[in-house]
Parts: sequence; C-alpha cells; structure tokens
Amino acid sequence: MAKFFGKQSNYLFNKDVKYYLYAAILALLPLAALYFIFRNSSSLMKSPWIYSGIMLVFIFIVKQVIEPLMDSHQKKSGRYFRGWTGELSIQQELRKLPDTYSVFPDIKLNKNTGNIDFVVVGPTGVFALEVKSHSGNINYRDGELVNNGRPFEKDFLRQAKGAALQIHDFLQDRLRAEIFVKPVLVFSGYAKMSIGLRPLNGVYVLQKQWLARLFENQTTYQYPLALEKLEEALKTV
Repeated sequence: MAKFFGKQSNYLFNKDVKYYLYAAILALLPLAALYFIFRNSSSLMKSPWIYSGIMLVFIFIVKQVIEPLMDSHQKKSGRYFRGWTGELSIQQELRKLPDTYSVFPDIKLNKNTGNIDFVVVGPTGVFALEVKSHSGNINYRDGELVNNGRPFEKDFLRQAKGAALQIHDFLQDRLRAEIFVKPVLVFSGYAKMSIGLRPLNGVYVLQKQWLARLFENQTTYQYPLALEKLEEALKTV
C-alpha cells in the first residue's frame, strides 16, 4: 500500500455542510411564518383584507425569494459534496499503489494559488493530480475538453498543467534540481471517455480506475537526487 503523508483538506466538506445548513434554515422560515400566522389567525380574521394580504405576501416571498435561494444553496451543497466524496474515492484508489509510492494530499504552496489535490511520488516519476467530480461524456475537441459536447466552465487542462508547474518550481527552488512533474486530470464521477493513457496537450486525462495503470505503465524515472530528499521537501509543505 502506498505511503500517505499529511491528510485531506476539510474545505469541501465544510462548504457542503455550510450550504446544506443555509438551505435547511431557509426551509424552516416559511414554517415559522405559517406558525405565527395561524397562531394569530383569530385576530387577523377580523379583517379578511389584512389576512388575505398577509397570505399573498407570504406566498410571494416563498416563491420569489426563499425557494430560489434554497435551490441555489442545495445545488452548491451538492457540488461540494460530490467534490469531497470524489477526492475520498481517489484517495482509496491511490492507497492501492505499492509502497514504493508516496502520496501527499492537499498541497498548498502559497496563499495566492489553489490547493493541489494530490502529489504522487514513485519510481515512475512525480505526478500532480487535479480531481474533478463531473459526470457525462468527456471528449477532446479543437484543443479543449468538452462534456456532452460543451466546453467545461474552466480550462481544466491548463489548471492541471499549472499545478504540475507549481510543484516543479517548488522542487527546483528547494532542491536545486530539475525534476519533471507530470500533470494528471482524473475524474472521480461517472464520466465516460475513450481517451486512453495518451496525454492531451501534455496532460493525462482519465477515470479513477485507470490511475494505477497510468503510474505502472510509465518508464522508470531517473531522479537527479535521492528520492528521500524529494519526499522530505514535500513533507514540509
């Protein structure tokens, strides 16, 4: 089993809980308002116009304000939940690697850049993994990835290459050594693709079940220094 150093971030889980609670609170507000209205219905019914007006305002607020907000928060919660469970599933796949591989989850090199989901170090090289939880039919068209025929909201290939470059620059600065870092974009959801293990614009794009095969199919990498020094550098992040 691969060696793990550090632990996965709780960022996605915390975001999921946050937006789930927002949606739950919004769901309770109409119930609280109805309780207040019916509790005071006897006095409000003395003036049917006022009672009708209150009910119309209540319905308007629920339909136009509360329901859209609830829907928005529920969608955000769902996205963060899929991201969090997706990273956990990738972690389980990486644990299947032999103990000659070391895994560093949730690497953040500086405050101005995003987190790198996983860095994997082993006999076949250094890999920077970006995890996405999208499902759908994923293909490569006109130099970009598309999902069900439409481009993604972000350039994931560029993001993966940027993550690999960050690790490369960090190791070069810390160890004074030139070490090539391979960018990997891995989909943890029910994504369909027929890309194989060939890189697209320098990035390996694959489903999670192909991870072990990707690492094992690479040729042995000739490190310019002892592998332990590289691992020690990553442990300090």
